[in-house]
Amino acid sequence: MTIGAFALVLLETAPILPPVPELAAQTHSRAATIVKQTEVPVEQGAWRNIVLHVASEGRALADKCHFVVDGTNILATEHWRMQQPAKHVFSAIRGHDYNADSIGVFISRDFSVRPPTDEEANALIELVTSLQDLCRIDRGKVYFHKDLNPLVEMPSRALASLVSSRLLPIK
Repeated sequence: MTIGAFALVLLETAPILPPVPELAAQTHSRAATIVKQTEVPVEQGAWRNIVLHVASEGRALADKCHFVVDGTNILATEHWRMQQPAKHVFSAIRGHDYNADSIGVFISRDFSVRPPTDEEANALIELVTSLQDLCRIDRGKVYFHKDLNPLVEMPSRALASLVSSRLLPIK
């Protein structure tokens, strides 16, 4: 009996564990590739916030942001590729110049008419979480422009809820 028990112990394999999702595995998304395509290296600590702008703020704002999300398409602008501040927040708020250290993301679809499709939501969330991961930006530093400037129109509830529920908690 002792020999049989010993043989079973030798034949025992490691338990099958469910795969653990790793942040590194998530960075192989299309958005993560776009985020890493810069002509100037991304300097750690240079970007401290992400500010999301909605279509109702006006399409001209898209040129002043670092990224434009149009449905499922993500475009990195010259501001991001050259790692330059952009004038997407119109004034210093709470004594802080958010243009100096914030990544501006313009969402070109108006989700107040209809909520985003799963594909549109995933494109936006992949971009924001890729930026969070690359620049080490905590979820508490991801804002809608309305959060910083009360004069700006509020995003749709569906969009606000979607974004707040799927951000990464970076420490």
